[in-house]
Amino acid sequence: MRRILCSLAIAAVGFGTFGSADCHAQQPGPTLAQVSLKGVVGSDDLNDSSALECRVYDDTGTLVARFSSRVGCLRDHKPWGPIQIPIVNKNAPMSSLVKGRVVLKISGDTDCWRTSFFLTLKGSDNKVLTAGMDAIELRTDRGGPFEAGIEGMLKK
Repeated sequence: MRRILCSLAIAAVGFGTFGSADCHAQQPGPTLAQVSLKGVVGSDDLNDSSALECRVYDDTGTLVARFSSRVGCLRDHKPWGPIQIPIVNKNAPMSSLVKGRVVLKISGDTDCWRTSFFLTLKGSDNKVLTAGMDAIELRTDRGGPFEAGIEGMLKK
């Protein structure tokens, strides 16, 4: 009888330890808490009538943040932003964004916009990833949107 009770006690302790370790393995990492976009206009401004669109995707191609609106005239050689980009997937893990991508597009009347930009992704743990590019050109009449992987644009 004593042997059976000992075996049951060991089994109970073993299951408790296993269950506890299993729960810790399922804990999610930091999630995306804030997204912002800013930059400096180059030699061609963004017209008042043009709209700016920014989309951020994770490593599976799922949309996690999106902004689309007119932002007013952004003048030559002047800083712009930051623009807060609304998060559409509040459960997006920060780890999934490193290999994600960003898409920038302008629309409206014929326009050409030369700019540098910085995309800031802030996690629920307050750690920040900053990605950016210098001297991109966006056009409404040809060329399509700018699209690039976040990992290749990360700033140290």
